[in-house]
Amino acid sequence: MFNEANRAICEWLTASGTPGFAFSMVYAFVIGACFGSFATACIWRIPRGISIIKPRSKCPRCGHMITAIENIPLLSWLILKGKCSGCGLPISSKYFKTEFVMAILFTAVAAIRFYYRVPIMVIPAWIMIWIAVSSARTDLEKLIIPDKFTYTAMIFAVIYSFCFPAFTAFPGDGIRNIVLLYTILSGVATAIFGTAIVVSGKLIFGKDAFGWGDVKYMIAVAMFFNVLGMMFILAAACIFSLIWFVVDRIRRGKFRKYFPFGPFLALATIVWCILTIQKNGEIYWFWF
Repeated sequence: MFNEANRAICEWLTASGTPGFAFSMVYAFVIGACFGSFATACIWRIPRGISIIKPRSKCPRCGHMITAIENIPLLSWLILKGKCSGCGLPISSKYFKTEFVMAILFTAVAAIRFYYRVPIMVIPAWIMIWIAVSSARTDLEKLIIPDKFTYTAMIFAVIYSFCFPAFTAFPGDGIRNIVLLYTILSGVATAIFGTAIVVSGKLIFGKDAFGWGDVKYMIAVAMFFNVLGMMFILAAACIFSLIWFVVDRIRRGKFRKYFPFGPFLALATIVWCILTIQKNGEIYWFWF
């Protein structure tokens, strides 16, 4: 029943041709911008223990309540010229940048999956891109990856495996119970692996070399992309961080004692989402 949704979308794409594909990409861009706007609210509120539902958003300087017309993703920031309509002080461009980046990434992964006739697979990609961008920004600003991000991803991974077992990287011929079991076991295996990294790092270096937030992020990744995907993302994140570490050393003239690992995990996750798709327990790679 659930997998019929993918076939129905493919049939609509075939019937509508290029205009239908173009409309889908515009739709993906708008959805991405909206989720980017939601991400900025979560990034600000969750680390501070504020509900993401209420109160309404307001200017942190003058307390001006953001109206509906001032809360349109991308457009409002441009119309207001990056300034609060209440006090006239600048609104950080990071809000606009987050919305724009999310919109571009949502559109890119949607284009790949729609082109290869697996549109239903935008769901895990969009979820993990949202988690990746939100986690990266929060880790950069607060040096944490909130549990609400990673736990939410884990829950969605279980739901997705239950609804669309044939469109996952887990073996089982699309049999719901088997795929669901693989999803949960992948999370458990990654939890054990991540705990070993944290404990061994503590013993070797005498301090936390790997955060528990990073471990939970890896668990969420494994539950969506299987253990192989998680290992690729972890390895790629290590390579990205090493390159940045060397470049930063040359630029600053000295080594940093500490830097967040979350942004590199996020970057590696985005690369995985762009280069791969999963179906019937297989991972397919695409190079552009």
